[in-house]
Amino acid sequence: MIRKILVALTAAVLVIGIAACGEKKESEPVTTVPETTTAAETTTAADNKAQAETKTGEESTDKAPAADEADAAEETTEKETEETKKESWTGTVSADGDGLTLRTGPGSDNDAIEIIPDGYPLTIDDEKDGWGHTTYGEEEGWVSLDFVVPDIV
Repeated sequence: MIRKILVALTAAVLVIGIAACGEKKESEPVTTVPETTTAAETTTAADNKAQAETKTGEESTDKAPAADEADAAEETTEKETEETKKESWTGTVSADGDGLTLRTGPGSDNDAIEIIPDGYPLTIDDEKDGWGHTTYGEEEGWVSLDFVVPDIV
């Protein structure tokens, strides 16, 4: 009699466990990667997998397509972040008396907005390919970092 009860309970647990493996829970975390992140802000697919494994007590051997996409997006965002985003810093325009051209984008092929005079202090809040993003008066744009001397900290 006890043996029949144990067999029935074991079968019920297996059926419930198998059914639960195929379900997608609404409360599972969704990985989103903002355009610009820091390493501390990035949630990886591996983190989500570990959280899901902790909840279910089972290890998943299959990698879901969404996790692959999240991994790819995370890698791309981290590369872009490393290449383009730096901590903001301050410096001074040093362009041999000619002033420094503020442009609409990073590169000399972008339109000129205004000329920033030599000696003017700037805050560079983003960098890309040797160009720095800054604000001059009401104007926002990009300057060549070849003509900005960083302040010594």
